[in-house]
Amino acid sequence: MSIVPMPQVRPNRSQGPWDRRDVAELSQTSFRTTLRGFDRDEVRAILESVAADYRVLQLQNASLQRQLADLEAVLQAYHRGDGPANGTALTPGHVLQRANDEARTILMDAQVKAEQTMARVAARAREAERPIEQLEEDQRNFRALLGATVSELLGVLSMTHRHPSAGHDDPRQIAGTLLVETSASAPAAGTGLAQ
Repeated sequence: MSIVPMPQVRPNRSQGPWDRRDVAELSQTSFRTTLRGFDRDEVRAILESVAADYRVLQLQNASLQRQLADLEAVLQAYHRGDGPANGTALTPGHVLQRANDEARTILMDAQVKAEQTMARVAARAREAERPIEQLEEDQRNFRALLGATVSELLGVLSMTHRHPSAGHDDPRQIAGTLLVETSASAPAAGTGLAQ
């Protein structure tokens, strides 16, 4: 059962060249010559152009007819209940089940990809934290060393004020005297210049 009606050939006996269905006949049409006729080359060129267009239209029509026949066969199979080509019935429940299955698959794939991405992000975060922790440790050590150095320098300053006569001596002697006094007064200092 075709939706598009096939063109009917007119049984008119006085058909002109424009009514012919064959491209070869169209391009080989001859015209009667009259006293004031058309230029034969111009007519031939136009007829060849029309014949080419006609051939393209015939091919398109044949292709559309094949597509229409295929679609009609699918439609008839659906109406008979044969379902799609795989032999299963195409019911709303079946379509819904397939859609749910596809949605479930898509969600599972997305969840797996999200978990993999989160694992990569967590690993990168741990890698980024290592240098930060090392910098924090270095900062603590530097502050402790700086504090100890400042403390020792303050001690040296206070001893210098206590021993004003040491200012005229050799700086090495002053430093040695101060270190001995600092070592004796500081019981087992952790880090510092006295060690």
